[in-house]
Amino acid sequence: MTRHAQLRLALGGLIALASGMGLGRFLYTPVLPMMVEGAGLSPSRAGLIASANFAGYLAGALAASLPGMSPRAWNWLVAGLVTSAATTAAMAVSDGFWPWVLLRFAGGWASAFILIFTAALVVSRLREAGRVLSTLHFAGVGTGIAISALISAPLVAD
Repeated sequence: MTRHAQLRLALGGLIALASGMGLGRFLYTPVLPMMVEGAGLSPSRAGLIASANFAGYLAGALAASLPGMSPRAWNWLVAGLVTSAATTAAMAVSDGFWPWVLLRFAGGWASAFILIFTAALVVSRLREAGRVLSTLHFAGVGTGIAISALISAPLVAD
């Protein structure tokens, strides 16, 4: 694998983690106070929505570790990315406590699949090539969180 191909692979992993983990998982946090105010959510209901995301993440991580998942890692990664994008977008257009709980659970599940299957695909291939570009791949989480902050800042500004 050429150096250029390795860099593209690591950057692809970064983008996948930025979108699935950074945006899909953490965009919700800065807009939560606005959701509480706008939707009239109680703090306990807001906490339950956030907890649904954590529960989905745990369930997704456990499901991704089941025997037989690895041979279809690419398919599961794509499914996670599509689900993460869809659930994040649906949060903006849906209304109500239960739809949000279900969307955050599914989004958490998708985030776990993205983290696990990008690591399985990207890190193993980079290791085979003898490169240590996996740090660039994992920088995607922080990159996505930073992008989430930039996206949400105008929304939550007074």
